Amino acid sequence: MWRYGLRLLIAAVAAEAPYDKIVTGRWWDWSVMNPIFGLLIALVVCALAV
Repeated sequence: MWRYGLRLLIAAVAAEAPYDKIVTGRWWDWSVMNPIFGLLIALVVCALAV
């Protein structure tokens, strides 16, 4: 599970700049986050609940 979480983190960080550019037109925008971060947060919550 933790290796999957690490892969999600790497994918989320790699996809953040292109996602922000497409959604807001700027390369970095802290007002939006890509959905992969949501998946990572959900994984952490599920791991802590077990």
